[in-house]
Amino acid sequence: PAAAAPPATAAPPRLLLDLPLDVLALVLSPLPPNELANLGRVSRAFHRGPPPQQPPPPAVELALRLRAEERGEALPAHLPPGERSWLQHLLALEALGDGSGALDGGAFFSCFVSPEGELLTC
Repeated sequence: PAAAAPPATAAPPRLLLDLPLDVLALVLSPLPPNELANLGRVSRAFHRGPPPQQPPPPAVELALRLRAEERGEALPAHLPPGERSWLQHLLALEALGDGSGALDGGAFFSCFVSPEGELLTC
């Protein structure tokens, strides 16, 4: 008799290295030291940590992104050339969006965005 083909909706088999690092450590922990050493020689993936993840954006940046979305602005996928940070760029867009150019002011200073998009303080 022929073996039945797996259903089309079956998930692809997971690889050992697809497991979260803590689960992989539990799977490997019963192995004797010489087998763990063999795994280390077979693949660098077994003696490297997980790939670094991007930290989540700060809450203020997320809030500015939401405000831009509400205004219907399409934000670029990458930080435009000449910009130092998303936070500064989004603040400049916010100031330009309301037409005043003023970002903030205090007893001893004020911040403005020029028509060219430069942050000015005085």
